[in-house]
Amino acid sequence: MDPVLTLGAFGSVCLLCGSLQPPLVESPAIHLGGTFVYSTVTRKVDRASGVPPAIAFPGESADTTPHGAAISLSWQTPAPKGKGVGTPAFEVTGGIVEAISHTESDSMNPGGQVAVNGSGNGRFESFHGVVRVPVGAHSIEAGVEVPFNRSRDLIVAGVGNFYGDPGRRNLYSFTTNAALGFRFRGNDWEASVAGLTSTTSTQVGTYYAYSNGSGRLWGGEVQALRRFGKLGASLAAGAESGHLSFTEGLFPDFVEARYEAPLRRRFVRAEVAYPVSTVSLRLSALWLHVEAPYWDAGGTLNVETLLHDGGLDFSTRSNEVFLRLTAEIPLRKTVMLQLTALVRQGGEIATFTSTPVNPGSASLSLTRTGWAAVGGFRAAVP
Repeated sequence: MDPVLTLGAFGSVCLLCGSLQPPLVESPAIHLGGTFVYSTVTRKVDRASGVPPAIAFPGESADTTPHGAAISLSWQTPAPKGKGVGTPAFEVTGGIVEAISHTESDSMNPGGQVAVNGSGNGRFESFHGVVRVPVGAHSIEAGVEVPFNRSRDLIVAGVGNFYGDPGRRNLYSFTTNAALGFRFRGNDWEASVAGLTSTTSTQVGTYYAYSNGSGRLWGGEVQALRRFGKLGASLAAGAESGHLSFTEGLFPDFVEARYEAPLRRRFVRAEVAYPVSTVSLRLSALWLHVEAPYWDAGGTLNVETLLHDGGLDFSTRSNEVFLRLTAEIPLRKTVMLQLTALVRQGGEIATFTSTPVNPGSASLSLTRTGWAAVGGFRAAVP
């Protein structure tokens, strides 16, 4: 479970990926984990086309700040000595993430004043579980993750302290990710392959428009891990693809329409681990590509809401890179302090297409940025 990516519409990538962390004990034991995460996501419009002049503001940006805590409990048995890299041979793990968020979206007029403001709070909740059963030196693996998100924003228009025309923006997503795979182990190496399936539903609603979608994705993930003396290395990749079926109603008559839209996600992740004195360092880079017919990372822009309210359907296509550095510091023989810093950077295209209500179209080119700070621990009770 990724404590940062789980605070999004899709949840973690690489649901069954193995670990470069060495086992805390060489015998079966109960393992405890706890984490606090504070993260930010900012979306900013760089270029726009097709936006009506009445809602075309020179400054459009939004940011959201998911932050909360995660806990996990597991029973683990290490792989036979010399086999694999660190992933347990037997494991039963369960965990939960609880988090809140605050979103601010501003539309700036040419004078640098806020002409439209959206502000509100959200809630994230995610459950996850992993089971590994040994087959000789290898393992059969299964995992599930259930991320949930709901946010509500109040949007007002005006300048200075004079605001009016209040409206509410409601966003909701609920996803269930499941994986089943097999892990091979050899002398100082591991390799795994898994099949993935996800069911997801999403709702977007304002006074002027609503869209409700649901569907299923299918895909898979692979990973290879190798230890070269003290250095550990990992490479993983995966993809999922499917369609969502939508029902939609648009102002003024709200005649219900139905359509389908594609939903895809692909990733590649590389990680290295190396001990420096008693501290274990891990550095990872993740490329993540998402095509979604809704907002998958929060930070909803006012102009996006206004375009949808004006009768246009929308979809997003994003590419992001996540760089993460984690330090594990021993507090006791079986207790490790974990500190993580993460930065994210990428680009996104939001496309708005015609409907029977509005024959127009528009597109936005955006920059995505953000960071996260994570502090936690893992401990073993032999």
